[in-house]
Amino acid sequence: MGQDKQHGEREGARGHTAFDHEVSVRLSLVIDLYDLKVEAARVAKTTGEMLGRYTKGAHKLPFRVAAAIAHAKGVSLDWLATGEGPMMLKERAAPGGDSDAGRLDPLDEVLLANVVEGLELFAASEELELEPGEKARLVVLLHRMLARRRRDAERLGTPVAPELSTPEHPVPIASDIDLADIVRLAGRRTMG
Repeated sequence: MGQDKQHGEREGARGHTAFDHEVSVRLSLVIDLYDLKVEAARVAKTTGEMLGRYTKGAHKLPFRVAAAIAHAKGVSLDWLATGEGPMMLKERAAPGGDSDAGRLDPLDEVLLANVVEGLELFAASEELELEPGEKARLVVLLHRMLARRRRDAERLGTPVAPELSTPEHPVPIASDIDLADIVRLAGRRTMG
């Protein structure tokens, strides 16, 4: 009984938890939003066979795959990871009735993609395993921290780091001691 059980998750066959199964079920619902499974696979830069494995719980779902599939169809990552809140981002209306309240502006989408990619790269380099829900919470936290840094740089008129505003510039988590410590605390070393 290790860290996996700290959130009341029960482990089933092949070491997968009830949490993994719930995410797999929600992933199937997201894939059903696509006209063809091959379209979802293309968006996720994977194969239809691997998508099938993720939805059956035979393989752990990489965050980059979940994020790509969800983003392309306007699905909330919070909902995909936890099942809480509305499935679709457009359903998150602001108090004034703004139906675009859940949509990120283009700069935030770039930052979010860079956070996800940087987190994946750092976790792999550190041999860290992050549960899907924990990974989602980390992405939200890192995005908030880095968006604040970007706003501060803009307000002060100082240069904005490329990972905060330029596509395909993963956040270099290893070179930021605070970010690296946060991720290390949330992850668990894999046995390699």
